[in-house]
Amino acid sequence: MTTRATTREIDFSTFPESDGEPMAETLENQTQMIDLMFALRRLLREQGRTRVAVGGNQFLYYNEHNGRDHCSPDVYVALDVEPGNRPTWKTWVEGKCPDIVFEITSPSTQDEGLGPKRTLYARLGAREYYIYDPQGTLFRGYELREGRMEPLERLPSRGIASPLLSAELRPVGQYLRVIDPRSEQAVPTIQQIEDWYDTAHRLLDLEMQARKLADERAAVERQARQLADERAAFEAQARQEAEERARRAEEAPRAALARLQQREPDER
Repeated sequence: MTTRATTREIDFSTFPESDGEPMAETLENQTQMIDLMFALRRLLREQGRTRVAVGGNQFLYYNEHNGRDHCSPDVYVALDVEPGNRPTWKTWVEGKCPDIVFEITSPSTQDEGLGPKRTLYARLGAREYYIYDPQGTLFRGYELREGRMEPLERLPSRGIASPLLSAELRPVGQYLRVIDPRSEQAVPTIQQIEDWYDTAHRLLDLEMQARKLADERAAVERQARQLADERAAFEAQARQEAEERARRAEEAPRAALARLQQREPDER
């Protein structure tokens, strides 16, 4: 989160939960923060790591006697803590600083993220620190070593392997994505999952329509077979009646001739 000038004075003695400012400088940064938090939660859940907290865009207080001593990680991961959301992060309550911190930056705030913030998070005890700019080419990762944030090496994929996450963080297109080590594919975003659900619903609707059409076709075919059977029975009866009429027509002259022959002796 970037520090901004506000129109009202905030009373930090009360350790407020919000400064009333927007979540991020740009829509790209906001999208990155939301997608990253979602992907981290999904990855850790699938890894079976339940004692974790993933959050961001909130105040992190590190001096219980002075609320002005605070920072605002854009995204963080805390390991081996009680799960659940917190309105703020207080190091004296939680017992530590979050283990992994992500700074979603911009060209105008990169220097702050690479300098003072990096130093501050090292002093607070964050074990990994990442800074990424969705609008540029900046992506760096650091690991706490002997009290200093030392750079993590880039992989041939242009990503960085996070020791604590046991996963790779890699720029894909405009955004930083979490790579699932099992599938070696990026963990899906919320939008991708929604798109998949929409596609699945459309396919289900099409399947139901196809099934309905198949049932209607089967009913029509049964009706056609019934009509064909009735027609065949009608034609068979008609042939039988025609044959009977023909037989009677053949027998009628013979019967008439026989009657005539019977009358002729009597007439003589």
